Amino acid sequence: MSKITEYVVNPDEIYLDDVAELSDALKATDVRRINAVLLRCVTDIDGKPIERIKASHAVKLATRILEAVNETTAGN
Repeated sequence: MSKITEYVVNPDEIYLDDVAELSDALKATDVRRINAVLLRCVTDIDGKPIERIKASHAVKLATRILEAVNETTAGN
């Protein structure tokens, strides 16, 4: 049985520099850099800091964060 992990992005903990670094890391497919940024601004569903994120989860989560930022900024 596989464990389902849910992540929560705390908007108070993600900064413009983080978004820029996520974007650059995704373009370079640098999962270590993506993970480093996500570990600073993502918690588990209970609000506890996470220690590790699977590479596939990290890339999907980073992509979703950037999509959300683009949608938000496009609306302004």
